[in-house]
Amino acid sequence: MGIFRPKLTKEEKALTRVLARRGEQTVATIIAMRDTGERKADGVVEVYEFTVEFTPAGGAAPVRVTARANMNEVTLTGLAEGEPVRVLYDPENPTQLLVQQSPKYVAIRNPNVMFDGKMVIAVPVAEAEGQDL
Repeated sequence: MGIFRPKLTKEEKALTRVLARRGEQTVATIIAMRDTGERKADGVVEVYEFTVEFTPAGGAAPVRVTARANMNEVTLTGLAEGEPVRVLYDPENPTQLLVQQSPKYVAIRNPNVMFDGKMVIAVPVAEAEGQDL
C-alpha cells in the first residue's frame, strides 16, 4: 500500500484482512502498468493498474493478474514493464493480490530532509546493505 494510507474501499479492506492472515510474498514480473489518473490522499497517492505474472508456491502454473494499487513516489521507484515487483497473494486464490514495490529498492529515512523536504526516499538495496540508515 505504501507509506501514505488513503481510505480503503470495503473490497480493499477485505483483501487486506485475508492477506494479513494467509498471504504469501513473492516476486512477480510486471507485464504492463499504467497510471489510471486517479489520485488519493491530496494527490500524494496515485492509483496504478498493473498486470503481473508470477509462479505461486508449490510449483503451480504461472498466474497472470491485473490489479490496481495505491502507489507513491517511493513505492513507484524502479517499477516498469519487464521489471520485478513484490506481490503479496492469497495462496488459496492467487488472482487476489497486492502489488507492493520493487525488490531492488528499499525505503529509508532521508538524511537530507532539511535540503529537499522528502521524509522518505528509495535507495538501491545494494547501497543500503551494511549502512546505518
